[in-house]
Order: sequence, then structure tokens, then C-alpha cells
Amino acid sequence: RWKGRIGSLKLGCGIILVLAAIVACAGIANLSTALKNPGAPQTITLAQLIDGDIGSGRYVSVIGLAAYDIGYEKTEDGKTTATYYFVIDPNTGDMALIKHTSALLIAKQSDIVTITGMTRAMPSDLKDALKEDESLFATNDLRTTSVLYIEDGAAPPTTGASMVFLVLGLGVAVLCVIPFFFPGVVFAPHPLDTTVAPPAERYALKATG
Repeated sequence: RWKGRIGSLKLGCGIILVLAAIVACAGIANLSTALKNPGAPQTITLAQLIDGDIGSGRYVSVIGLAAYDIGYEKTEDGKTTATYYFVIDPNTGDMALIKHTSALLIAKQSDIVTITGMTRAMPSDLKDALKEDESLFATNDLRTTSVLYIEDGAAPPTTGASMVFLVLGLGVAVLCVIPFFFPGVVFAPHPLDTTVAPPAERYALKATG
């Protein structure tokens, strides 16, 4: 019977197995990011970012002129959910988008700043906005990239936390696989009922002819 009870958990364990796989994949991704970014951020130039020398998910630090009045805002239901501005190298004209730590960017005076954060793959809507302004950038001898942006203030996950996610996801996944090795229905021996039923009442019939 206990085999049948374990086997009957297939549906619930199947759902949990999917969630555990998602957690394990997140752990693998976080662990990969953590291993690529040991310790302090990597100091890079804007030219390296634009030329594709830096990949996504890297912990970096860049220096440039913050142009807070040039950039984009992402809105949902009329509310600003993300703000992007450019950091420019005044000597070369190279510039990169920076995602501000707050959805609302308070007006500041443009100045030389040091930005520390994570490189992220640029979403499609942000790419489209950049493409519409390509001619404007070219006219002003500015060069940028539509592949990556930098999320200001973001930091890579720690190796320890990533390992916890990975081990937890794999452990739960292994436990959820067990019911699939047991049948859902189990036939077990059962004692027969030896009580003799009383004989049915009979009627005597006699035919002549």
C-alpha cells in the first residue's frame, strides 16, 4: 500500500519538480555570474563596452561625464518604472546607457562620475529607442552600443548563496522524481470473507400432464 501512496503523488511532485528545476537553473546562472566576477569590479573604458570586449553579467566600473538630461524613461500605466541616462567619454565621444538606481531621476548637474554596476543585455524596447536616435548621435560624433547597458549599483551574487540555490533545487528535484518509480495502483493480498450466505428460499413446483 505504501508503494501505491507514493506513486499517487506523481501529479503534485511533477509540479514541484518543474519549480525545483527553475530554482536549480537560477542557481547555476547565479553561480556562473559569481565565478566570472571574483572580488572587486573590473575597471573598463566605455570604448571596451561599445566594441564588445565586455560581456553581459560582468561587474564593472567606468568613468565618464554623466549626461542626466539625455536618456530614456520606461513607463507602465503612466508611471515611470525605470530611468536611463548616458555616461560619455568627452575625449572620444563614446557613451553608454546607465540604468539609474531609482525609477525617478532627480535633476543633477552633469559631472564626471564613477559608475559601478553590472552589465546587462539590452531589452528590445530600449534597442528600438536607440535606433531611432542613431542619426542624431552620428551628427554629434557620438558612439554607443545597443547590446549592453550598465545597471548602476548592482552587484554579482555570492558563490555561497548561488550554491544554496543549486543544492536546494537539485535536492528537491531528486525527491520529486522518486514517485515516478512507483506504480499508482498496487494489488495486495486480502483475506477472503468465509461467511456463508444463507441459502435462498426455494419453492417446490410440480407439473402434471
